[in-house]
Amino acid sequence: MSQPQTATAMRWASACSRLPQAATAAEEAAAQVATSLGEGPVDLALAFFGAAHVAGAQAIRDALARRLAPAEPSTTQTTAA
Repeated sequence: MSQPQTATAMRWASACSRLPQAATAAEEAAAQVATSLGEGPVDLALAFFGAAHVAGAQAIRDALARRLAPAEPSTTQTTAA
């Protein structure tokens, strides 16, 4: 029988960048967030960016995923009946 999962305190951080290149701006913001959060994977990251960065949305996603090391999916899943 597996052990029940224990809840941990929610960690959160925010950051912004004014750099003109989407990927570079995302790297800068992600580095700030990673520094604030400390060790451990990130389960959820939300990115808000302006029209100037829309073309670089995939680069933003890639930079955040690389820098923030997403957590592995949970083995416990909830499905709708």
